[in-house]
Amino acid sequence: MWPFSKKKSLADQLKEESLEAIDLIAEKWLSYRQLVFKAEVPLSKQIELFMEPAMQGLVNARPIFAKMPYEMLVLIFMNGIVQSGTHSALEVQDALGIPRAT
Repeated sequence: MWPFSKKKSLADQLKEESLEAIDLIAEKWLSYRQLVFKAEVPLSKQIELFMEPAMQGLVNARPIFAKMPYEMLVLIFMNGIVQSGTHSALEVQDALGIPRAT
């Protein structure tokens, strides 16, 4: 028996941090949605305006996310928005221009 705990891999660390980040993003998205947008402001623009500062804040608060590819960060944000319950996965996917699986 080895008395020392195994150091977590970067992937394991990112997985743990990602789950917490999704919860945080869902909470922040709900606060952000209290802003009133004109009817003609599409969801894609609302997400864009939310993601820019929120992503920077996430990377600043948890530097491990700076090592994550941008596309993975977008998926974390997508999952956070979906988890908030304001939009379905398909609505967010369409707004972000992510092709649907066939």
